[in-house]
Amino acid sequence: MSVVASRMPGAPGAPSPTTASRASWSGLFALGPLRLPVKAYPALVVPSHGPLHQIHACCGERISQRKICPTHGELTADEIGKAFEYGPDDQLAFSAEELEALAPTDDKTIQIEHLLPQERFDLSLLSGRSLYLAAAHLAAGSAYAQAVVALAHQNLWAVGRVVLSEQRRPIAVRAEGRRRLLFVLHWPEHRRAFPSADVDVAQVAPAELRAIDKALLQLHQALAWETYRDEGADRLNALIEAKVSARRAAIESLNATQKGSKTCRRRAA
Repeated sequence: MSVVASRMPGAPGAPSPTTASRASWSGLFALGPLRLPVKAYPALVVPSHGPLHQIHACCGERISQRKICPTHGELTADEIGKAFEYGPDDQLAFSAEELEALAPTDDKTIQIEHLLPQERFDLSLLSGRSLYLAAAHLAAGSAYAQAVVALAHQNLWAVGRVVLSEQRRPIAVRAEGRRRLLFVLHWPEHRRAFPSADVDVAQVAPAELRAIDKALLQLHQALAWETYRDEGADRLNALIEAKVSARRAAIESLNATQKGSKTCRRRAA
């Protein structure tokens, strides 16, 4: 396993990893009359800051990210609060109790509210976070299978809401083979307006479309997901391995030199 991938459990190589991560959420999945216990497992593990960290270039010491108040200096975690900038130099501070009151009530339920055919689902709302939904235990297997078939046979997206990380989030669930995937969505209000695209698709002649389809035939070959790799991570791995090898060679050379010096001193004596 590569140096970088070894630090990322479940690092993607193919869409169907052989080892599962630890469940990050458990609760109920409510789809009409079906209410079954499920566990959610991260489908992807993406490092938030990458495998590299900041250092002081002069001495090599790791940089610490400290919380500093311009008036009182460094702060501890329990001294840090939150505020809203109402205007210039005008902060509205919130107490811990006020912030706690904003947290949504968590009933540990994925509540499905709508079923949409694939063509009506807005893919621009996908946030990039996805979770596998699995039956919490064998007794829920039959209900889980019913939920998979209910979504799969009409190729439906199930849309609803759930509390994740102390925030109520919109989610979508769809069947993929014999499993279900939950996708965390952006709120529609965060979507930007679509730029103007004054295109008349009716002007594309059937002959032109056939020519394009023929030219694209080669792209319809079977997809081998393992060929899609993070090339940046591969290059970083190669650089790390080269540096480790160079350091090991330098240590071995130094040890050999020191050993040779001791031999020479013994002969001189």
